[in-house]
Amino acid sequence: MKRQIVVTATVLATLLMSPMLGVSQPSPTGSQEPGYWQPLATVNVNRPVSLTVINNTGIPLEYSARNSPIQRIGAGGRVVLGDYTINPNAQSDRERNLNVPINPPIEGYGQVLLHFDIDSNVRNNNVTVTVRPANPGERIDRELYFDENGRVYVF
Repeated sequence: MKRQIVVTATVLATLLMSPMLGVSQPSPTGSQEPGYWQPLATVNVNRPVSLTVINNTGIPLEYSARNSPIQRIGAGGRVVLGDYTINPNAQSDRERNLNVPINPPIEGYGQVLLHFDIDSNVRNNNVTVTVRPANPGERIDRELYFDENGRVYVF
């Protein structure tokens, strides 16, 4: 009986950790195409990129960028992550694009669904994202993605 419970728990954990379909998909041509997978902003890849995260969720959030340790931003907090380079000609994905996951900490808040409001008016190559709880029927966001052409997507 104990073995059956362990096997069932393992199978359920594996299913819950499976990749999910992203709500944004980069356009192969970079042009605007019908659908919900449009870039929400664009940055200049010839200059360092920074990101301002504003936490309007009422709970703490965890974030990381470019293999940095996980950091926390408190409820109502604001943090500027900056001076990232995006090199379209780099050999590694780490330098060719930028991924920034932003999620609630698992303990106590794991079920809070987030929505990222991106300010499409990029100033000084800084993208501002306001994180808030998702409303019913809204896109659920977990990560910002800057592609090698400077287009900003959410997944």
